[in-house]
Amino acid sequence: MRFYQLISHIICHFQMENTIKQSESERERGLETLRRLHEEYKPLKRDIDKMRGSLGLEKIANLDEESSLAE
Repeated sequence: MRFYQLISHIICHFQMENTIKQSESERERGLETLRRLHEEYKPLKRDIDKMRGSLGLEKIANLDEESSLAE
């Protein structure tokens, strides 16, 4: 019986390691997506700010300003 408990413990350990590795991989993919979206956002924001400026309107808030406004 002790042998089967040991095997069960080893299998559980490997499953936890795999779960951690998958979570780290998903986190890295999420961060990469976030970086890409931020790079796409910057030129759009510049264009919008230029258009708003030509109409006499204020620039839109920066992302860091928006997050502080939401709090």
